[in-house]
Amino acid sequence: ALAVGARDELAEPAIDVVPLCVPPDLHATLARECLELGLSAFVEKPLALDTPTAAELFALARAKRLVLGANHN
Repeated sequence: ALAVGARDELAEPAIDVVPLCVPPDLHATLARECLELGLSAFVEKPLALDTPTAAELFALARAKRLVLGANHN
């Protein structure tokens, strides 16, 4: 879950994408929260810990017309 106060900070109109550089077990949860707030998200790999969760995230991003990306170095 997002840290206390983070939702207020992410409500800033100038923010349209959130880079997520957190431990892998938090990737899907935080990406989902960003997408639900109407923000695109860019996640370090892995996007999620399993394929069904990743598919759900992409479906949510598509439905909200947002971008969901995963970085692979």
